[in-house]
Amino acid sequence: MLEEQQGPNAFSVGPGPVRNDSAAERHLEFQINIPHARRYNESVKESRTAIIVMIVITLGLIAFGAYLLSSSSTWVLVLGGLTALIGIAGLVFAGYAATQIDPKGFLDRGVLNPAIVCAAEKGHIWLLTLGEIGPSDTVWALFATKVADLPGHLNTVGERIPVTCCFAGIEGDRYKTIYVSPIAWGTDSAQVLQGAAQSIDEKEWQLLESMRSRFVSDGDYSIMEAKGIQLLTQVEVAGVSATENPELEATTY
Repeated sequence: MLEEQQGPNAFSVGPGPVRNDSAAERHLEFQINIPHARRYNESVKESRTAIIVMIVITLGLIAFGAYLLSSSSTWVLVLGGLTALIGIAGLVFAGYAATQIDPKGFLDRGVLNPAIVCAAEKGHIWLLTLGEIGPSDTVWALFATKVADLPGHLNTVGERIPVTCCFAGIEGDRYKTIYVSPIAWGTDSAQVLQGAAQSIDEKEWQLLESMRSRFVSDGDYSIMEAKGIQLLTQVEVAGVSATENPELEATTY
């Protein structure tokens, strides 16, 4: 167990934390390097950018409201006051949101899944991930994510990348939203990255590699949230289904 090993190279694979009355049976527990995660976790960078934009907009509203308050017209004064109040409220919310940014992101929860680099360009790679995406443990799929080059990896086509996946919302027999976070966003330990990859069944890696040609590059693939979801047939997932491997049970958050 992680508690017994201690240190940045320690890790364990087993049941994850309970969230919304469910838990990932195959979860990677490891010591997240916070400075490293702040630097590389793109979900954190995306949140920071959104907050900065919000702050700029709210400061603009406050400045515009202050300008309107210099008017002698009653209705303009009222409009200026409302505009300034909206700006102040937005600024307070942006400040609160900034305190809620967690560099751990989804790294400390979710299912350990295999991903493979299926395309690469200067500074970016596309990950094709294989995972069970239904609460009934019967729906397997491929899904793609575009991320910046990952530390600790060669970032070349065909490279194996261990990731953790979290799911949200139910639509029929599958989850509507899938969040993918490479383990490399949270650690610079080669031992943890290698151990995570080796903890995933070789059958899953082989199935993923055999289906790499299915990927079609799309510049609209977003950071973290998976796109291009393609469901697999029972024949395609024969030998790696959750019924044969109970540890592959998904989880919702």
